[in-house]
Amino acid sequence: MWGPSVPKDVGDLIRLMSRANPTWGAPRIHGELLKLGIDIRETSVSKYLDRHRKPPAQTWRTFLENHVKNLVAVDFFSAPQRRRSPVGEGPTQIVVGWI
Repeated sequence: MWGPSVPKDVGDLIRLMSRANPTWGAPRIHGELLKLGIDIRETSVSKYLDRHRKPPAQTWRTFLENHVKNLVAVDFFSAPQRRRSPVGEGPTQIVVGWI
């Protein structure tokens, strides 16, 4: 059997509290309503909550499309080469090049 319906003013209060405090869930609002002397079940509170939808996460393709003007392509490479010292005898040098 269904329980008693929630009065319109209590439903409006639940929605108002939900909008004013988006981080509060049904347990917190239920507790606050009990402190105010409003006897209501937590499941009833959850039915009257405003659903806060998160925007969808950005995809990699969307990120690239949004930031293509600010992206810079850099390619570093190292090419180890053995060269003789200008003096003729000495340590081997590693030459690193980049474009």
